[in-house]
Amino acid sequence: MRQLLVSDYDDTFYRTDEELEVNKMWVDRFVGEGNLFTFATGRSYESFKVWAEQCDLFYNYLILCNGAIILDHEAKLLWHQPLSDQLMAEVDLAMNSFKEDIINRKYCSPFKDSMRAEELESVDIVKVRFKEKKAAECFVATLNQCISELNCYLLMIEGGKVPSVEIVAKGISKSHAITWLVDHVSVDYHQVYTVGDSQNDLEMLTDFNGCKMPNADAVIKRAIGQTTPTVSKLIESILKKS
Repeated sequence: MRQLLVSDYDDTFYRTDEELEVNKMWVDRFVGEGNLFTFATGRSYESFKVWAEQCDLFYNYLILCNGAIILDHEAKLLWHQPLSDQLMAEVDLAMNSFKEDIINRKYCSPFKDSMRAEELESVDIVKVRFKEKKAAECFVATLNQCISELNCYLLMIEGGKVPSVEIVAKGISKSHAITWLVDHVSVDYHQVYTVGDSQNDLEMLTDFNGCKMPNADAVIKRAIGQTTPTVSKLIESILKKS
């Protein structure tokens, strides 16, 4: 029976150059046996494309912007969920209240990123970098209290040094995107495996045979029982079961 493995990228599939090459080798073997491999990342296509080309990454499908965008291996847009104009206006108003705490903000559409939302046909995710984690936490609390139609993720990026708040429409997550993809490719839900390390991976790890990395965030370590030392070792164990 065909299986689907969905992996986070940063600090999961890619941690060191050596580990990356081993992971790639096992992905080739996994797919070679008739299975499907997908990356699920908070990155936009514009950001991820650089790494994919530089590292010669293979994937059947690509879940971007924390589940707001799904592409196939030829970069064909299969599905996306932009933020409405009303939600964008409310988010911009909230950001203005924290402008002294914000380093920068970035808006992402399926194939283009910009520092200005008006330059894009649609905005699927807003990424806001903060000077301090406390201010980022206050911003998330404000959004959750004032705007009910959003999902917000607070991530520590750039080696855990910079707090980033990533905003998508309510109901959007990596798990939601995997559910759409499973129906699209007709894979049994019980044959879906996921691996990740950060807060934005929690839903997919909970919903689909989740396995955490040793370097996972505290919230992931508390919620997810199974651990794998590397993505390659997880693939090896999946293939042994099949």
